[in-house]
Amino acid sequence: MNSKDLARLIYPEFRFGKTSIEQGLELVRAGVGGFCFYGGTAEEVRHAAKTLKDAADHPLLIAADYEEGVGRRVQGMTELPSNMAVGAVAGIEEAENFAYNKGLVTAQETVSLGADWVFAPVLDLAVNADNPIVSLRSFGSDPERVSRLAEAYCKGLTDGGALNSLKHFPGHGRTNTDSHLALPELDADEELIRETDMYPFINVLPYADSIMAGHLLAKPLDADYPASLSKKVITGIIRREMGFDKTVITDALNMHALNRWGEPGIMALDAGADILLYPADPFTLINALEKGLKDGVITEERISGALQRQKQLIEHSGKIKQAAKNTRRSNCLIPAGEFNARIAAQSVAVTSGLDHLSRGSCAAYVEPGRTWENREGRAFTSALENCGIRLVPYEKVKSGELREIDSGAIEYLVAAAFTGPQAFSGKINLSTEQKAELAEAFPEFKRVYMVSFGSPFALQGIEPAPQVSVCAYGKLPQFQQQAAAIITGKARPGGIDPTFLK
Repeated sequence: MNSKDLARLIYPEFRFGKTSIEQGLELVRAGVGGFCFYGGTAEEVRHAAKTLKDAADHPLLIAADYEEGVGRRVQGMTELPSNMAVGAVAGIEEAENFAYNKGLVTAQETVSLGADWVFAPVLDLAVNADNPIVSLRSFGSDPERVSRLAEAYCKGLTDGGALNSLKHFPGHGRTNTDSHLALPELDADEELIRETDMYPFINVLPYADSIMAGHLLAKPLDADYPASLSKKVITGIIRREMGFDKTVITDALNMHALNRWGEPGIMALDAGADILLYPADPFTLINALEKGLKDGVITEERISGALQRQKQLIEHSGKIKQAAKNTRRSNCLIPAGEFNARIAAQSVAVTSGLDHLSRGSCAAYVEPGRTWENREGRAFTSALENCGIRLVPYEKVKSGELREIDSGAIEYLVAAAFTGPQAFSGKINLSTEQKAELAEAFPEFKRVYMVSFGSPFALQGIEPAPQVSVCAYGKLPQFQQQAAAIITGKARPGGIDPTFLK
């Protein structure tokens, strides 16, 4: 057992704009098993993947967090709707079809870049409005529905030739903390955790290539260690109870949730994890693994088992890529604009009220925390104007510069909130200051139309409440255009709120 055998268990980050090809090649020479890619253009990713793989004396796996399509991370590729948008499609069979095609397109583009592995789907339940890191990444709150959509998505990934990973076991949805910043705690009743949070993992298990253990302290399952470092969770539950004998990977080991454990990679490996993802310093971890083996903290049997599972994963990757190549599936819903528009038409939902803005109406427009000039909703405001709505910046109304126009008083307000999970931010919904801005603005108008281009949770806690609330589950242009069409009566709302389903 040499240092390269130990390095094979490590998958460092490769962050375009930060990590150089030379640094990547140094890690390849050290023996790492693969990389997790972040960012880049399509050409940069293709070049890096080929260069690193060609230089390796063993098969490398290239992974990435392409949860919302490759275009969310890679310039020049396709960005797809959020999982919650898919979950908001009312008909379950239609939603499954969209989930499958989302997985298929993601896999096809992943493989076209020379990558192999998509760290998705997220199986966390959207059951906590204050959760700062799940939200749109979840298919919803109903474990059965989440299971069906995740299964369809996994089938799409497989048919497109990409590996999948169910995350973040045993379920991150009930926590209040971003694990990038601190350790989240899941202190719910054990029966509830097993019957709801763990339910999708158990049901989708037959379609899983790997499971990602989350950095969360699920106290009823292990009161001392987070799931990613817990022998009770990984070996006891995932391996023995669930019977999963494929690859288990950690979430990124550089996250602050694990700060108190020093070098957590040793504990994760001993607990039963096979791949140690994104350590703060890969070379430090290699040295620590060598020392751990020498000192008897970790065993050769444990390392051999992890290497064997990784070998099986690599072989499976080759098989599904070849099958995808032989089948040559094509997605009839591409181009992406049409695919995204079809999901938008069936997912954008009205959560309260349904009065329309009629053609010729004048409305002020506000995005809390932003001005008209730096607004995110340019596709939204353009669509409203194309529907015959005259828009004026709210800041001009507030300053007194513009209280009425030639057609009379400005009676309506359109407010848009752009929120979503952002790693290391620790927040997801509207801030106290943004809510205060809306609370000041709303009473000035006869009717307020509020749109969340994020989760429905962003619409909660706003007082006074808007007369009309719409949720679009994301900010892709097609979703902004659909929201405008619904507000102006040009389209009927087709979606539901998947966070209310039980």
